[in-house]
Amino acid sequence: MTNNNRKHEIESQLNYFKTLPCLSNYCVYFIMNTTSQYVKMFALCTLETVITQQWSNIEWSSKEEVKNTIQNCFVEQGLISPHYLRHKYSKLLIEIARHDWPGFYPNFFNNIVELLKTDGNQLIGLVLLRMTSEEFMGIQAMFKDSDRKQEIVRLLHQHIPEVLEILENILENLGSKPRHTSTATPPPSPAHPSSSPPPAVQPAAHSGTGGPFRRIDDKALAKEALQTVQHLFTWVPFQIIPRRMIEAVFGFTIVSSYSQDDDDMCVLAMSTLNELLYRKCIPPESHEFFVQLYHQIMGWLRELTSSSNRIDTMDPAFMEKLSELLILMIEHHMWRLESDPEFTMVEFLSPLFQLTMQFTVVQSYLCCLSVWAAFMKQMKQQNVKKYSEVFVGLITALLKKFQFTYNSSQLNLIDDKLLDEDNQTEWQVFFKSTVEVIAMVAEFSPHDTFSLVIAPWKICYDIFRNMEHAVDYQTQTLKFQISETEKLGYVLKDFSSLTQTLTRLASVYIDSDSENQGQLSMPIMNSLFEKILECASIINKVRFYDLKIGDSRITECFIEIQGQLLAALKILLARTTRKNDNVENIDPLLDFTLPLLRSRPAAPPRIAHSASYLSLGLSDVTFAPHVVVMPQNDNIENIDPLLDLTLPLLRSRPAAPPRIAHSAAHLFLGLSDAAFAPHVVVLPQVGQFVAEAPMLRFADADTASVVCKAVSNLLLKSWGNLSQADSEQRSAMVNTFFDRLTNDFRSLSPITPEESVRTVVERTLPSLSIITENCQNLPMASKKLMAAAIRPTVQHALYLFPTFVRYKEISNHILIFFLNVMGVLQQQLGVEDTKNAVQVFLQVTMNEHQEGTMTSLDKLVQILQLVVEAPGNAWKTFLPGVLQLCMESVYPLVVSQAGNCPDVFAALLALLYRLGYSPGCSDSEIGPDHPQKPEQLLAILQVFGQALLQQDMNIFRLSLVALEDLNGKWKLYHKFLTVLIKCLLDKSQSSLSEDIQVVVYNMAAVNFDEFFSAFLVRFVQNMEGVTPQQCEILLRNFVHNHDKDLPTFVNNLQNFVKEAQHYRMCNMSSSNHDH
Repeated sequence: MTNNNRKHEIESQLNYFKTLPCLSNYCVYFIMNTTSQYVKMFALCTLETVITQQWSNIEWSSKEEVKNTIQNCFVEQGLISPHYLRHKYSKLLIEIARHDWPGFYPNFFNNIVELLKTDGNQLIGLVLLRMTSEEFMGIQAMFKDSDRKQEIVRLLHQHIPEVLEILENILENLGSKPRHTSTATPPPSPAHPSSSPPPAVQPAAHSGTGGPFRRIDDKALAKEALQTVQHLFTWVPFQIIPRRMIEAVFGFTIVSSYSQDDDDMCVLAMSTLNELLYRKCIPPESHEFFVQLYHQIMGWLRELTSSSNRIDTMDPAFMEKLSELLILMIEHHMWRLESDPEFTMVEFLSPLFQLTMQFTVVQSYLCCLSVWAAFMKQMKQQNVKKYSEVFVGLITALLKKFQFTYNSSQLNLIDDKLLDEDNQTEWQVFFKSTVEVIAMVAEFSPHDTFSLVIAPWKICYDIFRNMEHAVDYQTQTLKFQISETEKLGYVLKDFSSLTQTLTRLASVYIDSDSENQGQLSMPIMNSLFEKILECASIINKVRFYDLKIGDSRITECFIEIQGQLLAALKILLARTTRKNDNVENIDPLLDFTLPLLRSRPAAPPRIAHSASYLSLGLSDVTFAPHVVVMPQNDNIENIDPLLDLTLPLLRSRPAAPPRIAHSAAHLFLGLSDAAFAPHVVVLPQVGQFVAEAPMLRFADADTASVVCKAVSNLLLKSWGNLSQADSEQRSAMVNTFFDRLTNDFRSLSPITPEESVRTVVERTLPSLSIITENCQNLPMASKKLMAAAIRPTVQHALYLFPTFVRYKEISNHILIFFLNVMGVLQQQLGVEDTKNAVQVFLQVTMNEHQEGTMTSLDKLVQILQLVVEAPGNAWKTFLPGVLQLCMESVYPLVVSQAGNCPDVFAALLALLYRLGYSPGCSDSEIGPDHPQKPEQLLAILQVFGQALLQQDMNIFRLSLVALEDLNGKWKLYHKFLTVLIKCLLDKSQSSLSEDIQVVVYNMAAVNFDEFFSAFLVRFVQNMEGVTPQQCEILLRNFVHNHDKDLPTFVNNLQNFVKEAQHYRMCNMSSSNHDH
């Protein structure tokens, strides 16, 4: 192995080699004589530096030698060389052409054409053509000035017609191969099944014998040809693209013509076609081109759907490209196609429908759904009747697609266990995507869509209702034949899926803008609500999940159904009460929600979770005083069934399944969110449940949080005008609830074992954080109640924080809790408590810095930002201290860790930006040009200037935006302009160059005369690497064109930067050449 000393010696020798005079001659020698690919690559890379930086200083004879050597090596060795050498040869020829074509390199493009015409050299000709297109017409193309760029573009356009003709011939020759015949019968069309679509242009015909490719290198040649055409399609004018070339490219997308190993070829061909549709700036004369392209797509789609024997094995990447093609056609060109008398959208949708229904691979099926979604988004209301038959066919097919009763063979293959990065299973993605497309159809035709979905749901509903009679309560079993297990499981799964679908459609159906539709929907929704309530009551009464069924799959189905029923009730409750404040079915809802939440033994976690959501909904739909406090005995006849439906699930022991408990919790949450009439009353067990809720334990922490949120809704939402006694009773209930909820936490001490602290903190503080967030929009009186109730907990958290800060999970929970409290209840806590908290966090942060950690620094900065943004005069006296704290304590910590903690730096910039606008730094009476405390403003600006020197792009962008905004207030100028233009010259933030140019313009626009006559002169005079004569040229070119509109200024600034970079490069190469 080579040791470090030897590596350093080799590096020194290589660097010395690069400083030798006549360096190009040495490079040519090594290229011609070495047998090592590594040496050759080093010589080529060195020669590339010579060409880009010293070419103008090289003697003519040496230039010719370099040019001829590279050209000969490329032609003679290009095919047998590794791809990286082949590409490097091409790059050098293109760099020479960048300088010399056409004057001193007239045959550059003629050589490309000759290579393309020669069978043995077509591959290297394609490589050179593609790289020429990329280097000269790509978005990163660099030229010494705009005139040179225009000349190159003009020269390329002169050769393009001939090049396209050659490429067309190459593609047609490579595409000559036999077709596979498919006899599969596609599924019926959603509309006009008997009509024959008009003839469309078919893809290029193929002939010949043998395999898909005649020679072993034909595939590589075809790939390179497609890649070349793909880049040409990014800029070549549409009107000169031959029709037969499009047909030839389409020929490579016919998957039935290829083996499965050639799927990547089909993907590449589809990507090539997509390039045509990416372009948004399309001249009017291109209309005919896109009409022809559409007909080619239609012919291709019909051929694809007729070859179902290959569809199931098609690469999903191909389907992604195909869906992208169809979406682009719909989004960008549907309006253009609709103006054509021969165009019918049904003709387009028919093969799309067949393709959608043929796919069994989930990923490919989802791609088809994305095309349908794009079509729906472009749909106009006046065209709904025209596509009504299509919609009926589509919804009918999609419903059967996700029902096990019709499609079990495919659905059983879909995974329902493994979670993706979005925490969803493959089944959930498949099902939700299908339902969303159905919902999009419902936006245009809600009644018909709802009718199509409710029909299969009623079948499942009738079966489910009758299952109550199949229960043997003595043996706790369900009477059915073993042979019926699979069929029963399918019916239960479909009932759950269809219930979820109806729930999704309810939002579309109820929220319709049409008044007639709204009036029509309410009776239907109320009927659906009653049926779902009936099923929920049955399943709550029987507790199917406790039966001895003997098949865990059936038990899981019952748990899932109960969870879906509770979730449906919560959503339907919220929707229907929005239309009708008087909800009549509150009794049965509470009857099956609250017992679930407090049942002992506990209900299954899934059921308890659902019950908690229902209970939270109940707390919002109910007028709180009538729910929690025992009222007069009026209008209470329906309350018992509601309680029996909700609360037993949440407090049952043994616990309900987690899925059911979670749904019950959400149903309770939905009830608390809806808008019940004030006269609605609730039985006393609600008050009993409120008292028990803090002590309930659930398998899922989220269920516990939902229950607490529902209860806090009941306690903290506005109770209207109360008597003294009622107010005192409410305060007592609030204090009791929070006292019990936080009792374990407040019993912790610094000597409590870490594991015990972690358990209590993870159980208590997240629920408190959620409750606090829930108070964001509550009245001030409610916030005062909340602040008074949790103040002891806040103080205890600050007391524990210094001891347990070294435990990440514990400290994060405390910090997040305090941030939520500050964000919602800062005014109620007061200035003194806030100061105390800031001092605690600062001291901990300083101690952490000494130990080399930065756990709480970002949270401290966020807390300070909340303080700065707080309204009211009481907080203004705090601002100078915050600024001093930031500059003297926080900023040094952040800068020392800027590379490791860019997010913290960004948060500090946001905080200082707010301080820049605070009363502590300015005074409106003095005026924007004279800040009251300029030394503080300068200190802030210094931090922003330091941020511009950071490598992190997000920090740079944030500083840039803030400076531009502050410039409008304080008229910042020269120093920041200098830094920004240097960034353009040095390319240190090239990805943000457009943003920088706009900021430079906005700063210069403050005083253009000052910019051109004073700033620019000083900047150019101090520029390194540029001679005095070149400085004069730069100034003259920029100042001469000092137009003040944004586009012209930015263009002139770009030319100024490019010319300065070019001068620097030339001067650097001259210096190296002299040495």
